[in-house]
Amino acid sequence: MRDVEKDLKKDFNSFVILVALEIWEHRNGSVFDGTSPSVMSVVQAVANESALLCLVGASKLRDLLSRPLVPTE
Repeated sequence: MRDVEKDLKKDFNSFVILVALEIWEHRNGSVFDGTSPSVMSVVQAVANESALLCLVGASKLRDLLSRPLVPTE
């Protein structure tokens, strides 16, 4: 979290909340609807929702998601 620039922290926090929400919704589907647990479906849901947020103007989120996962030196 310390490596995230101050102007990206809000969108980073939003992304963390989005991931938690998608995990929660997937869990509810598994518990209440009997769907099979699947990490890939959660990853796909997060990717889809992130793409939609970027389309509606979350430019800092787009910047955050375009960063490499491992810092390059």
